[in-house]
Amino acid sequence: MELGDSLTDFMRQLEMVPTGGRWGSIRRLREQMIRLFSSSIDLHTKDEESFRSVGMRVASQVNLWWKPVQPQTDLWTSWVELGEKFYEELRDHSLPIDMRCVKSLRKSPLALDIYTWLTYRFSYLRRPTEVPWEALALQFGSEYQDMRHFRESFKEALARVLMVYQRARIGEGNYGLQLLPSRTSVRALPPQLKIASEDQLGRWIKRYPGWARRLQKEIDLILRMRVGSHDPLDPRILAEQAADRSKAPLAIAYRLCGVTH
Repeated sequence: MELGDSLTDFMRQLEMVPTGGRWGSIRRLREQMIRLFSSSIDLHTKDEESFRSVGMRVASQVNLWWKPVQPQTDLWTSWVELGEKFYEELRDHSLPIDMRCVKSLRKSPLALDIYTWLTYRFSYLRRPTEVPWEALALQFGSEYQDMRHFRESFKEALARVLMVYQRARIGEGNYGLQLLPSRTSVRALPPQLKIASEDQLGRWIKRYPGWARRLQKEIDLILRMRVGSHDPLDPRILAEQAADRSKAPLAIAYRLCGVTH
């Protein structure tokens, strides 16, 4: 991701006013960028029978220049290379948000949090749901001393959100916030096909040779059963059928069957 020729250039893209000094916007943004791009994320799920953990770095490489450097070439621009696992999560599971809403709400962190949370909730909400104030306080109000102050601040920020996210259908229930099925802030993009690269295919075959043989056997079996058929078999259908029968990763099956898009 190209960020620009300098930090102030990047800030102008975000419509932020660059200010210097100890408490200026330049220093604060610079520190937050370093923290974000140096961070790692660990996701854990566990129960009585199993434990799973996935770790990922936000960025695998970072090159940041706070001031323009002469001569201006591609070597002197600021850029970030996202970590592979982090990029895959964004590609496969993220939801789009309206940058106009973000810019309008950027002076209120609570309003920004509410906006992104509502967009996420409405992406899968299928029936009216009431979220208790206690649950909202645990997620959004850790710095508030009592529930009354939290509710006042939350409702004030929510009113700002609803001015820019008018599709959100929200009411007040008996114990908290009533969410009614609504359209997301921006229509979600259709999911992209996840196809393994040649390197990923080679590593997978080397690591799981038995599994690879089963997948190839299913592909060959399906093709033999169609001998004499006049209708060509779509490579996607072949891969999906073989992956389902062998329980192999679909991305690997797509690569073996020659799916390209």
